[in-house]
Amino acid sequence: MPAWGMHLLVAKKVSEKINIKDYNSFLVGNIIVDINNGHLIPNVSKIISHKDTHYYTQEKYAKTGKVMYYNIKKFIEDNKENLKEEIVKGYITHLLTDLYWNNLVYEKHGIYNKNSELIGLQLKNGEKAIVDGEERRKIKTNDFKIFTNYIYLNNLIDIPEYKEELYDKAKQISVIEVTKQDIKEAIKYLNIVKKGVEKLNLEYKVLSQEEMLQNIEICVKEIEKYFKENKL
Repeated sequence: MPAWGMHLLVAKKVSEKINIKDYNSFLVGNIIVDINNGHLIPNVSKIISHKDTHYYTQEKYAKTGKVMYYNIKKFIEDNKENLKEEIVKGYITHLLTDLYWNNLVYEKHGIYNKNSELIGLQLKNGEKAIVDGEERRKIKTNDFKIFTNYIYLNNLIDIPEYKEELYDKAKQISVIEVTKQDIKEAIKYLNIVKKGVEKLNLEYKVLSQEEMLQNIEICVKEIEKYFKENKL
């Protein structure tokens, strides 16, 4: 999945394309999806599976891993009474962003066997990495980490601020269960990362920085299109 820096960059650009009145809540909606998964925020109040928070609807199993799909329409249906809330729009934007970038890496750059099972990734140097699901995730994460580092170094994103109203807004999303402290810790994490950022001595493996920047713009256009088509 894209790192939070990438999510916030997409969110910032999407907010310039669609009607967003409460930008801060929209930004929080773009990160709140991951809080209950427990990977980034220590001692989160409650662990909820990634499968549930991200509305997995279908799984393609292979010997070496699986590719997931999101039922975003189901999330919209579950939250139809609150679709005007910016935090809900942010949640939808997060899911669409995850979907775009996973499809880009695994479908466009994936290597499949004769049974249509994902078995590796095509690297940008021309080599083929035939590796299991965990190694594929690490390769993808490497590129996302480098690009997120670039985002922070160049101050391309806005960090949301904690406001008491965020807790009540978050409660409207039934699939998650966060406390005020969870939200505070998530924002604290973003600020710590921003303050401690240093240039990484890593190289892109699948995508280049130019492709990253190009695909941010394409991702934003796809999300804008989705919002308009679904009258969100």
